[in-house]
Amino acid sequence: TGSVYVFRTSDGGATYGQVAKLTASDAAGDKFGYSVAVVDGATIVVGAPNGEAAYVFRTTDGGATYDEVAKLTASDAAYSDYFGRHVAIDGDTVLVGAYFENNRRGAVYVYRTTDNWATHTETKPRT
Repeated sequence: TGSVYVFRTSDGGATYGQVAKLTASDAAGDKFGYSVAVVDGATIVVGAPNGEAAYVFRTTDGGATYDEVAKLTASDAAYSDYFGRHVAIDGDTVLVGAYFENNRRGAVYVYRTTDNWATHTETKPRT
């Protein structure tokens, strides 16, 4: 279990107020919130490595509320790959790291919002 708290400022950073508390619809004991990435405050990606998942949240009302819009998983996931230990987002591209995938050499999975979060690429180091 876990939560991610979203804060905003309206006075240039002098004070911050909580605007949202994010939780996964199915997270239980999965270290939800272990990693977090944000782009423009509108899209937040949250890693849950013990659940082998990453969750995508979006706001359409300026940050008053956030909705879970996707749960990302690896098609070749195996227990203890730690998929979701690292997450990053840039524009419409989300990267999710799987720390122990590929015999503990790791892997990065690339997803795009433009194709309904289908996996585009899985990058692994050479063996």
